[in-house]
Amino acid sequence: MKRAILFRFHKNFEVCQNHLELIRLFNPNISVYGLYGGLGKNFKQAKQLKLDNIYNIPIDDWYWKWLNGDLSIRWWFKDVGYKFKFDMIHVFEWDMILLDSVNSYFRHIKKGIAITNKQPMSKIYNSWYWVAPKRGRGEWLELKKIVKSKYKFISQPLAGIFGGVCLSRKFLERYLAEERIGSLCNDEVRTILYAQAYGMPVQDTGMKNGLYGFDDDNIEPSRVYWHYARGLKAFHPVREKLDLEKIMKIKKEKEL
Repeated sequence: MKRAILFRFHKNFEVCQNHLELIRLFNPNISVYGLYGGLGKNFKQAKQLKLDNIYNIPIDDWYWKWLNGDLSIRWWFKDVGYKFKFDMIHVFEWDMILLDSVNSYFRHIKKGIAITNKQPMSKIYNSWYWVAPKRGRGEWLELKKIVKSKYKFISQPLAGIFGGVCLSRKFLERYLAEERIGSLCNDEVRTILYAQAYGMPVQDTGMKNGLYGFDDDNIEPSRVYWHYARGLKAFHPVREKLDLEKIMKIKKEKEL
């Protein structure tokens, strides 16, 4: 299986470059493509990052791009991604750290898609912002109606976190072939629902086994080093540069 990485970023370019160098250390033979979702006026600066290719999402609405990661990736695949050789694309947010190779950490993911913290939607149906009554219930019911009109209805919808999402080429090809996908709900809801509608496996990335969540504004580097030395590999959000030499020293000590 050929895996590739799609690095999703929009600002903090010096931190992004540091995190990219870390990705390369653990994935020396993996292609790393860029998906830029920041302001168009900063794209020239974004192009300085050392990536195999950088795609600028051709609209200047940062909130739309943040909310609709699936549609942004679909746009990338339509315009350039289809040219690249991969069976599975692993989406890395700029502030997501994985201290392992994608071939090792995600070796269980071979088909369909994978999301983080997979669970039945029924468990969080009234509290999950994107489908709960106060924000997304109407949009969810409309989206479900659209999918139901074309595919077999999913009686047990799943939920999960989009960060760290893994998308197979087969899923992207099916998703691209959809006549129209609107922006009802958000990327987490749509991606999972359509994968289920296609009859594709929806797996868990396993990243919640690390220090991965949204409770912290930033996980400080010292905490990354401490937890990595004790076995954790996935961290989010990390919005500072990391000491690559210190990371590699810990890695070598762990391998002894």
